Formats: sequence, structure tokens, C-alpha cells
Amino acid sequence: MGGKLSEGINFKDDLGRALLLVGLPYANLQDAELQHTLQHLARATPASSPSLSREAWGLYTDMCMRTVNQTIGRVIRHAADYAVVLLLDERFGGHANGVTKKIPEWMQPSLQHTQHFGECFRSIREFFAEKKQQQQQKQLQP
Repeated sequence: MGGKLSEGINFKDDLGRALLLVGLPYANLQDAELQHTLQHLARATPASSPSLSREAWGLYTDMCMRTVNQTIGRVIRHAADYAVVLLLDERFGGHANGVTKKIPEWMQPSLQHTQHFGECFRSIREFFAEKKQQQQQKQLQP
């Protein structure tokens, strides 16, 4: 995610059918570029404003979620493509929180939250069975 190694790699169609993301890829707070951006925010926001930390946190979260969304885009390349995306972090735990709201709008209806591995595995199995059935039906059509 966000690395030079992945640049130009295209997981087209059957080459990428699953993404397993463990945790959230927050930037290193000690990174000089990030520090510069946060210092700029601090200068641009009046000292009396209580929203500085909220604004800085929003920027930090946006950067993280941009990376998540770019990674999802590596496996779901076009409207007819599909993949299972497993977001394994409790911060993805509900539609009401800010992190989940930053998942692309077109993915929102398909988000599922499970508490147990069995539920998750069953959903994955059903998803791929449905896609396989759809492909078989397409092949039978003239």
C-alpha cells in the first residue's frame, strides 16, 4: 500500500479476487512531510480554535483512507470486476463511524460487519458461489 513496489501492478480480473487488510495504514507521525503539513494547519488555524486537533485528525484519517481506497482499487478495477475485501480492524466496526464513511460510496451497500470467522467465511463462500453462477450463465448465453 502506497509503496513503489506496487506501482504499475495490475491485478486484472482473475488475478486479484481478494484483499486482506489488517489494521489501518496511518502515516508515520514522525514523517517530516506530515509534520510540515500539521505545522501548516497549526499556523492556519487561530490559536483560540478548539478544532485544530479535529482538523489535524481529519487530515490524518483522510490520508489513511485514501491509501485504503487506492488499495481496494487495485483489485476492483472496473464496474464488471469483483473481489472480496476483508477489512480487519475494529475501527471498521460500524457504518456510523468516520472511518467506514470514508469507504467509497459505491461500496457502502455491500459492506457487511461480522463478529465471528464463521460468519465471514460463509459470506465469502456465498459471494464467490454467486459470482461463479453468474459467469456460468453468461457462458450459456448466445
